[in-house]
Amino acid sequence: MAQVCLLSLTCFDKSDALTRYWSNSALNEGNENPVFYIQIYTVITFSGLFIGTVRWSILYQGSVHASDILYKRLLEAVLFADIRFHDTVSRGRLLNRFGTDFEGIDSTLSDNFGRSIMYALSAATTIISVSVVGGPPFIIAAALLGVLYWNGKYFSFSFEHIKLTVSSSREGTISRYSLSFSTHAGT
Repeated sequence: MAQVCLLSLTCFDKSDALTRYWSNSALNEGNENPVFYIQIYTVITFSGLFIGTVRWSILYQGSVHASDILYKRLLEAVLFADIRFHDTVSRGRLLNRFGTDFEGIDSTLSDNFGRSIMYALSAATTIISVSVVGGPPFIIAAALLGVLYWNGKYFSFSFEHIKLTVSSSREGTISRYSLSFSTHAGT
């Protein structure tokens, strides 16, 4: 999968390089006919389109295969569950829950996975390119920013817990006041 993603990125990069070369040759009185460059650009564009389509079809085939495996395992788990499970859970609720859960998995999993791979490859390409050009100062700055991001992620997680704790502690106070107001207002 990663090879197909890298190949599609390469095709789109080559089309930009060809456009630059074509523009420079027009300024330098090139000997080639403009139709020649248009044909090369068309071939590169269509190959990038084809590879992009292959990339997404591989992702969706993998998603369908993964869903098939998940459905089979879920069916097996439900069929071989204890009798108590079947006595306490209604079939309608069970089907509704499985349907909504798998709808979310089927509709978003492959798209999010594909975009994550593409963004990760794009970020890695950018960081490597700038590291080669920028040298050691950029590598040190990128490492420092990575450490700051990592620590900030934990701060954000802690902040959410504190905010939740404050919010839930206020709810008790507000519910007590609202109860006393509703009791006095009704009399």
